[in-house]
Amino acid sequence: MRASATRLLHTHNYLRGPQQVDKEWFHVLVWQGERMALVNLAMLRDAAGRPEGRVTVLLRDAEGWSGGSWRSPWRPQRCPPGRVGIQLAGARLQQRRDGVIVQATLGRPELELELELALAWPPAPPARTALGGGRYMTWTAAPCCVANGSINSPRGRWRLRDAIAYHDHNWGRFGWGARIGWTWAVASWRERGAPGAAVYSAIGARGGGGARQRVLLLWSGEPTPSVFTGAEVEERRRGQLRPRALLRVPPVAALAVPGTATGVPARLELAAASRGTSATMILEPRDQSQLVVPDDDDPLGYTLINEVHATSTVHVNGQRRASCPAMLEVVQGG
Repeated sequence: MRASATRLLHTHNYLRGPQQVDKEWFHVLVWQGERMALVNLAMLRDAAGRPEGRVTVLLRDAEGWSGGSWRSPWRPQRCPPGRVGIQLAGARLQQRRDGVIVQATLGRPELELELELALAWPPAPPARTALGGGRYMTWTAAPCCVANGSINSPRGRWRLRDAIAYHDHNWGRFGWGARIGWTWAVASWRERGAPGAAVYSAIGARGGGGARQRVLLLWSGEPTPSVFTGAEVEERRRGQLRPRALLRVPPVAALAVPGTATGVPARLELAAASRGTSATMILEPRDQSQLVVPDDDDPLGYTLINEVHATSTVHVNGQRRASCPAMLEVVQGG
């Protein structure tokens, strides 16, 4: 199994770079109890179209959210074919063997982390969504990972041992603006020692409507996921989350985006059925942080990237498989 995971990771998880794409990022999530860590290393483009790097680290614990985002020149490392190496703003991501290593020393006061993720099962093959006009977005996910390492922040030290983790890689030709928005969710768990996960993605225009691609991937006792797409997946949103407190990154964005109304649902219900298999995934958001980035197609516009801590319940063929922490991401306009 590890050999298969390694082969697929090396096949799909290589660095495209600014010669091939407009945006590219590597995403890591780690859960341990009520704690969660998000690490994102990205290649974006500045207002002049030049590639730049950006590192985002968000931490969630009993006291709430903390973290930030740091810019850097884009400096990919030279690696053998099929490998990844990036060093940005005091952070480094390297692909090794059957997993990923992330290290970072950022900010003042300093935030330090060192995480090593190992794939328990192979990643999903890349899924590409055409956005029109030659624009597209592609992603591949490895939701069944195990993480070891440590995180030091001003709030204390967090040691991880065999923690549940997730890793994905996204790339494409598109810009922040009115033509792009998405809803994405992941829940990972262990069932009698075996990994399980559900990943949902709906990509299309802002506002959650008219999704060009809707897919639910379900790993439940098997290394190959069940795949539900298009009309096989039904999404229902109920209410709206109104967090008591909201970490915005960068902090100055609070001047442009006042208040705590974010457009995140208070409850997200997903139902899927295909080829004799049915699944439901219910997410109940609890709290969130928010990234604010300028639009690429409007100098006065901005995009809101809502990172939401949630609880999730997953049923397969009517039987409950998991009740576990989850992550919900809602991308929309300001």
